[in-house]
Amino acid sequence: MAVGFDIEWLSQRSNDSLLTLCYQFGCLPIKLGTDRPYFISKLGQFLTHKDIIFAGVHLQGDVKKLWEKYRLEIRNVVDLSELAAEVLHHPRLRAFGVRSLAHQLLLVPFKARPTSILRVDNSTTGDVPQKLIECASADAHAAYKIGKKLLGD
Repeated sequence: MAVGFDIEWLSQRSNDSLLTLCYQFGCLPIKLGTDRPYFISKLGQFLTHKDIIFAGVHLQGDVKKLWEKYRLEIRNVVDLSELAAEVLHHPRLRAFGVRSLAHQLLLVPFKARPTSILRVDNSTTGDVPQKLIECASADAHAAYKIGKKLLGD
């Protein structure tokens, strides 16, 4: 199963970030912080599930930072810009961001909103601005769609 993955680092001074996961039924934005060790432990179990492929763009630095800040490991990560460049034999795709890649591969103008954002209340996102949640969800949704196409999921 492919899951779109996006992370936004909220501040260089804090350990807070917004992790957004997107799949067939919608996107789940999650505010991460070192003040939630039990939650991060459970999230870690999900991120290392052997049957889930986390798809995103230019993730190497983010994966490293997730480990350094939260000790979160991601078992199956696919960099979609690298995969697209290899599969389609277009090296220039390695430089594309998720929105440009979506426009190129999905052959439709990129839509700035995913199908739905799954939010029960502020417990998953805290005080993260709605606009940032929407942008991160749109990027994760695009990553999900691209991953589905390239991985044949």
